Amino acid sequence: MILKPLDDALKHGDVIRAVIRNTGINQDGKTPGVTFPSAKAQELLARKVYAQAGLDPLETTYVESHGTGTQAGDPVEASALFATFGEARSDPIQVGSIKSNVGHLVSLTFS
Repeated sequence: MILKPLDDALKHGDVIRAVIRNTGINQDGKTPGVTFPSAKAQELLARKVYAQAGLDPLETTYVESHGTGTQAGDPVEASALFATFGEARSDPIQVGSIKSNVGHLVSLTFS
């Protein structure tokens, strides 16, 4: 996968599979521990990012999740995804996680 500005991709005639419309980052605030996420913080961030981009979460058909594969993280993330993308839906949303299947991706530089 190659990420580049949309104008450059169009200029070079690249096949465009997706366009990143907005990004966001947060900190989960006070939780029982540093490894415990907050579903409410995840939901609020997703709603904020979608609102800033002028997008409706109900139009999303696929979400790439963190997918830690842990008893602590996955249920919290799933509840945040349901609250943001699933609760008011009539059609299913697909959820995947490359991290759960491949692991952490690391870029190494050797000299």
